[in-house]
Amino acid sequence: MKIAIISDTHKVLGNLVSSLRRQAPDCLIHLGDGIREAALLKEELEIKVYAVKGKMDSEDDELAMPSTKETLVLELEGIRFLLTHGHRFGVKEGKVALLAEAKKQRAAIALHGHTHIFCDETVDGIRIINLGSPVLPKNGDSAGYVIFDTETGRAERIFIEV
Repeated sequence: MKIAIISDTHKVLGNLVSSLRRQAPDCLIHLGDGIREAALLKEELEIKVYAVKGKMDSEDDELAMPSTKETLVLELEGIRFLLTHGHRFGVKEGKVALLAEAKKQRAAIALHGHTHIFCDETVDGIRIINLGSPVLPKNGDSAGYVIFDTETGRAERIFIEV
């Protein structure tokens, strides 16, 4: 299964839709700060979308995807994921709280956004992936998102022009 993982779209889609169409994912995960865009992508791509709320998602944004929570535990193809934007777990300061929650939820992979900076690392047996941002990268990172392959465990970065 190919899963597109995005975050931090901040009301901008830019070249993301055309890039996602080329990648043809089976489903999409949006990690917040753009749940309105998550709803638009669901319509545009006609695929299942899982989303969590981010720090900047307003009550009006939430109308686009009602019942969206701040964290979600999701099992796809036998892999247990923890989805969160990351601000409630202080990911800008470190990964301790995020790791604790991932362990509590028995997640193999913790997915988060918030920092707009890509990382793919394994800490204490938990894989942590932050895809960066497809529209507002920071600290010299490139704009992009991740395609995660559940068969191989590969997280491929897909770069796009902003």
